[in-house]
Amino acid sequence: MTRDRLMACLGSAHPGYGFERHMGYSVPEHFAALNRLGPTIHHRRSFSPVAMALGLLGAESDAAAGDAVAEVLPL
Repeated sequence: MTRDRLMACLGSAHPGYGFERHMGYSVPEHFAALNRLGPTIHHRRSFSPVAMALGLLGAESDAAAGDAVAEVLPL
């Protein structure tokens, strides 16, 4: 339930990605939004489509992305 609430908040903050529907799972809608809109600060840089979109060769730690979510979305 907590993750669903967080994803609904992300959906409101970033319209067009469909977070509130697919909850961040790797579904075709998610990939289409990444291609169309690019990654947000909330996307994991270790997720290969995000890393490729950002031009990263190596994966970064998920800790930095998790910290960004915690700062933007109150738990």
